Amino acid sequence: LEKGKSVVTSLELLSLMLESPDPKTTCKSILKIGKDYRLLSKFFEDYKNYNTAAYLKLEVLQKDSKQGSESENLEDLITDETILHGSTPHSQQISSRLEFLQFLIQNSTLALTKEDVDSLWSVCVTESVIPDDIAQFMRWLSNCMLGKGGKLNKVKPKAKGDKSDKEERKIYDAFDAKSSASMFSKLEKTYKHAKTGKPVFVTPEWYSCFANTFISTNKKNGAFDSNGYVKDYDKIRGRNALWNFALREPNPIVRGQAQKFLVSAHIKLDINMKGDSKIHVLKCFLEKCSSELSMQKKAEENKNNA
Repeated sequence: LEKGKSVVTSLELLSLMLESPDPKTTCKSILKIGKDYRLLSKFFEDYKNYNTAAYLKLEVLQKDSKQGSESENLEDLITDETILHGSTPHSQQISSRLEFLQFLIQNSTLALTKEDVDSLWSVCVTESVIPDDIAQFMRWLSNCMLGKGGKLNKVKPKAKGDKSDKEERKIYDAFDAKSSASMFSKLEKTYKHAKTGKPVFVTPEWYSCFANTFISTNKKNGAFDSNGYVKDYDKIRGRNALWNFALREPNPIVRGQAQKFLVSAHIKLDINMKGDSKIHVLKCFLEKCSSELSMQKKAEENKNNA
């Protein structure tokens, strides 16, 4: 991992070495090796180095295939079997790294920090090699952030002096509070690719991850009830992002999904919500609609005048 050689095989072997029939032993092993060898730092550093090497190779393939002219769709040049760096196909290079990270999270009390989230987002989104890498990451993220019931099932270490044989399991978040908030804020925004400077477009997988995290986040902060119905409208986080996805996202599939969800988020109200609160929700929705229509009309007038 440190040298960037046979990384896919090394990660698979490391998972086998760390995994034990006793979940508590697996947890301790992961935490120990993570601390002693700065495992996550090395993991993200390797991921970044792989992306750089793979992207350089992809640019060479692109120029060769077009005799020096650039193609708009770099991802068209590679298949599931294309090797960009090392001896393993690119798609497997990405999936193996994500699977290893999920193994660490699922089998220990390890939670990704805000700094880890920044590194993860960088290698998986803004420095990704092809758009499909982002889609693959978003599918992974949805599973990792939500899992069953919104969290992952992890082993709870026993207290000192506890000699009982009873295995105790507890639900832990894959991310700590700050990193979870940081990841949600990243899902709300749009970005430019670090190498090309071109916009990184929101894919259906990205929006699906945002929508699921939107519900999970607002359940936690009390804005939604356990069934996903609005309980406290003013507490809802991510409303502006939802409006942007619904009205300004270039991808028609994403835009359509966001529009349906936007309307649903304003009419699925908690049965116990008071009448005044229900009126407040609908009033806010109508005022926002009016504001957006006015902005659109003004933009068209300016365009015509220009």
